[in-house]
Amino acid sequence: MKWLNKDGSLSYQESYETDADINFNTFNIDMIFAWELALGSMLSVVWKNEIGSNKDEISYFYKENLLNTFKLDQTNSISLKLLYYIDLNSTLN
Repeated sequence: MKWLNKDGSLSYQESYETDADINFNTFNIDMIFAWELALGSMLSVVWKNEIGSNKDEISYFYKENLLNTFKLDQTNSISLKLLYYIDLNSTLN
């Protein structure tokens, strides 16, 4: 198996000795509202909700795993974008 060193060189390792068992859960919701203001111009509002965890403790039961995921902290973000088309040819005349 090849590993990348900090100096950019490669080293070879015959076996993987670290414990790679993890419990990774994520739940995402994206809601997008787009409004066409004028020809070629658009206003967009986007809301994103993200829940995620990466733990060493593994739960083998789906229902317990799902309920624990929804008990985690959430990250919400809202973005607003306005694209407005300006026809320079018509404004200069």
